[in-house]
Parts: sequence; C-alpha cells; structure tokens
Amino acid sequence: MTQLVYGNVDAVLPAGGRIHGEYARVAGCTVKAMIPFGGETILSRTIKALKALPQPGRVVVIGPEETLEEARACGADASLLEGNSGPENIFKGIDWLQSGEDPARKALIVTTDMPFVNASSLYELLNLCPPDADICVPLVRREPFEVVYPDLVRTDSRLADGYFRLGGAFLVDVDAMRAGRAHFESVFAARKSNLKMARLIGLQTALKYAAGKLSTTDIVNKASSILHCRGAAVHDVDPVLGFDIDLLEEYQYAIKQAF
Repeated sequence: MTQLVYGNVDAVLPAGGRIHGEYARVAGCTVKAMIPFGGETILSRTIKALKALPQPGRVVVIGPEETLEEARACGADASLLEGNSGPENIFKGIDWLQSGEDPARKALIVTTDMPFVNASSLYELLNLCPPDADICVPLVRREPFEVVYPDLVRTDSRLADGYFRLGGAFLVDVDAMRAGRAHFESVFAARKSNLKMARLIGLQTALKYAAGKLSTTDIVNKASSILHCRGAAVHDVDPVLGFDIDLLEEYQYAIKQAF
C-alpha cells in the first residue's frame, strides 16, 4: 500500500451496539464489539486494521466500560464512556479528536461489527472517496457481495439501479458534521418510525423507494438536502465492508466462512 490521499486518518469507533436473547447466549456477550472472532474480539480486529494503514491516525473508541478496557489493551488512543445515543457517541469521538493538536479535517467513522474488516479494504475505500464530499458512504452491490459471501441471508435494499447494502465505514468532513449535528440527530431519531422517516424525506421519495424506483443518485441528493452537506456514494468497495453481524445467522455464517 502506498501513501494515502488523505494523509493520516483519524477514526471514531462507536462500540455500544447490543445483542440480546439467543444471539447473546451463543456469542457469550451482549456487546457486538466484544464478540469473539478468530481468537480476538471484533473491536480488536477493527483497531488493528486501522493501525495497519500506511499512515495510521488516532483511534478513539466510545462504548460501555467493557469495551473501553479492551480498546486500551488493543492500542486505541482514547476510550470514552458512551452517551445516550449513537450520534452523541460519534460526536464525543469527533470532539475528542478535534481537541488535540493539529486536528484532521476528515475522520473515518467505523462500525465495530464487521468481522472481516482489514487495512486493505479501508485503504481502498479512502482512495475512492471524492475529496470535495462532506460525507462518503460506501455502497456494496449485491452481485460482488454474493461472490464472496454466497447463500447468506439477504439484507440489502432494492433501488432503481440495483440491490445495495451500506458499508460500515464512512469518511466525513469534521466541520460539516459539527455544523449539521441537529440534522444528523433528527435523522437518527426518525430511523425506526416509518411515519417520521416519511415526513423527513417526503412522501414522493418514500413512495419511489417502496416501488424500487429510487436510485442511489436520488438518495444522495435527498440526504445532502436533509443534512445540509455534500454527500457521495462510493461504489466498488471491498465486499467485506458490507458484511456486518447484526443477526445471529450472520455471525454463524461468518464463523463457518472463516474457519
């Protein structure tokens, strides 16, 4: 790997996602970041991937107490106790990064539930992100994903230009994130209510999505308008960034795939 386009890359790792019931019993824990995989936690694998980049930056982890101890042991530069919501945790991390000397203009927000994440996949993503975008969101198309992970339960979304799933690493402009914090929090608050989300994105957009007529370009334009920033969909990323373990079936599939 050669030098990165963006230089040193600081990273925010929200690590507060929980699992319950049978999933928690099988995994042996209740926090996704602490799920064991290949003799180490997924949090450890994620930190190692970031530290293996050609120009590694600072890594800050935000989560419950058990993740903070693990983060320190794995070489994170900071570990902060979680707040009351996903956005609060992300902004805690961003604020910590910005409080240091020579803060970076960009930061990578990486979820801690991708068992196969690696330095190469993150490096490739960073070099695909357009430098003028405020938020870069990786999209993984169904066809290349299923080449790597055949016969996996489908959790992607139907759009006008194909079936896609979100990747779990997002390059963001720190100033744009902080300026638009209220807009990000409103989207997060509406995410689990169809009615609230329909009001937020507009009835016409909601109906186009339901009919499979909404394109990736449509979504980028609508999201940019709602969040008051410049968004970009990043295609052709490594399929490992689209593999998370939200479901027990996905965790069990990952175990079989790796071992």
